[in-house]
Amino acid sequence: MATYYFLNTGNTAWNTGSNWGSASGGGTPYSVPPTAADDVIFDNNSGNCTLSGTAGVCKTFNAQVSLLTRYTGTFTVSTTLAISGNFTLSAAMTYTGSSVTTVNAATATLTSNGDIMSAPLTITSNSGTITLADDWTINGNIIIAPGAGGTVTINSNNIIAQRNLTFSGNQTTTVQGSAGFKLTGVGTGTSTWTLLSYLKNNVTIDCGSNTIAFTGSGQGSNFFTGTLSYVSGVAGAFSSFLNTLGGNSLTLNWNGNTTYLPFSIYYNSGTTTITLSSNVYIGSLSGGGVGNIGTFVGGYNLYLNGGHTLGLTNGAVTLIFTGTGTIGGSIATSFTINSPSGTLTLASTLASTPPSGGMTVTYTAGIVDSSTNSNAYTITGSNPITFSTNGMTWYSINLISMTSVVINSLLRISNNLTNGATSIAFSGTAGWTVGTFVLSNPTGITFTLAASTTYTLTAGATGTATAASPGLIRSSSTPTRAVLTLTGTTTMDLGYINVTDIDSSAGQTFWSYGVVSSNSTNWLDYSNYPFNVSGGGVF
Repeated sequence: MATYYFLNTGNTAWNTGSNWGSASGGGTPYSVPPTAADDVIFDNNSGNCTLSGTAGVCKTFNAQVSLLTRYTGTFTVSTTLAISGNFTLSAAMTYTGSSVTTVNAATATLTSNGDIMSAPLTITSNSGTITLADDWTINGNIIIAPGAGGTVTINSNNIIAQRNLTFSGNQTTTVQGSAGFKLTGVGTGTSTWTLLSYLKNNVTIDCGSNTIAFTGSGQGSNFFTGTLSYVSGVAGAFSSFLNTLGGNSLTLNWNGNTTYLPFSIYYNSGTTTITLSSNVYIGSLSGGGVGNIGTFVGGYNLYLNGGHTLGLTNGAVTLIFTGTGTIGGSIATSFTINSPSGTLTLASTLASTPPSGGMTVTYTAGIVDSSTNSNAYTITGSNPITFSTNGMTWYSINLISMTSVVINSLLRISNNLTNGATSIAFSGTAGWTVGTFVLSNPTGITFTLAASTTYTLTAGATGTATAASPGLIRSSSTPTRAVLTLTGTTTMDLGYINVTDIDSSAGQTFWSYGVVSSNSTNWLDYSNYPFNVSGGGVF
């Protein structure tokens, strides 16, 4: 290994051996340019240097920074330079060019001394550690490239990418460490963040009025478990998924911004904890199934310009759907539909298991297509759910083991409202308008309607209990009646369903085989006639 000092001969070529000496300003001249085992130094006795033609190599690259020896020249990279050790720049120099400088080392320290590197940079290593002695600003494309199946660790300070930032590889290659990556953009161009590997470092997007874009290798093919902080930047094309990895965490902070970065978060496997440090605006959420879980903490809102498909979302977050997409999968947290110019389609997979504190479903605006898939929204468990969805219509709702449903604006269901084999209480400030009330297993079950509140059936009711253990529909407050009205052309198929404090006088007659009516109106026992009555008792 030798030490090469670049001289000031008037010739700027890196690949001319006589431009190098063994000492500052001279020493023993060399006949060949540096090899991969040699250290190169640029100081106050070095001239401008251009690397062109044959690719350049060296072990370390050191531009002197002290007052008496600092390098103030221009280094131009017109063909590739490979560095296998430390890389040091001088704040007084100009590092420029269109070709790539590659640092490929098991261990190396990179020191910019505040210089802006106006050339592409690639950092690659297979299970190596790169330490940033200070922040590096790169006005050129930067690529972080772990070796095949390997891990590169980048520690300390930040890499500031003014153009494009790429993490190459695949899901078996890892970039980790304490260093941060920041995209700032430059001029009026677009800065693209490309994520193809597994990234554990933090990323900040602060592109001002410039455009930021994101691309990756697709669903389940890259992972991110660091912190994504969005400060500024115009959202461009976001053409891929940001994949989580079960057992790890992800933090999102929009710093008060309300701009959507329209990528999709995909729950790849297991449970990922996702912390929101502010309200966050993205494209959509998805996962491979209920076993792929995103558990949110922080208590902020997650605004989705798309939908929610498959996977399970739970935790301290409210999902707010504001665009066009499909709502499906399992949602075990409050969500709101507020999409004035969008269309949201309810999928056949949509289901909820409310958490211990309950959850709220709210509709504010937008077109909701609940009929295309013609399937029920299934709600399971013993914790309460609150509906404030007047203005939209559900196709069907299945209540499985539910004991409490709070309705604070008219709940509209075009087809069936089905209850499982548990007693249930409807409360709140409003009632429902339902096609058919299906009492799927009403034996010994009590259905409580809020006193003085109106509930309407447009197609009928079905359900058969037993004489020994009848079902009961009652008001929540005796003797104040709840209003249950039967309208339209209906089918009644009720048996041994008793009623207490129910006012059905405004509509057609309810017929229930073996009914016992207490303080109720327009309910008749049809036990001496055929069991099924069509047309609400009009025959």
